Amino acid sequence: MKELEHPYVVNLRFSFQSESKAYLVTDYCSGGDLSHWIKKKGKFDEHIVRFYAAETILALQYLHEKLNIIHRDIKPENILITYDGHIKITDFGLSKSNF
Repeated sequence: MKELEHPYVVNLRFSFQSESKAYLVTDYCSGGDLSHWIKKKGKFDEHIVRFYAAETILALQYLHEKLNIIHRDIKPENILITYDGHIKITDFGLSKSNF
């Protein structure tokens, strides 16, 4: 995650560990995840869908072309919303590097 630095990807800011746990400090996304908003709104207007789709595609393009990372778990729960309404992709637990 240290290599990731993109406006539409959750960035790792700091990490540390105790004797029994590892801690990761990442970007804060106060808007919750996309799944929450889908459940709350039911459906989005077309211009909102295009906006989120475009940002998701730009994030995936960055991961694939610049870092050779495949996310492999894109779903609404892994797309967070920032305070200003932009997306950030998170949860790289199933990702594959150097494909």
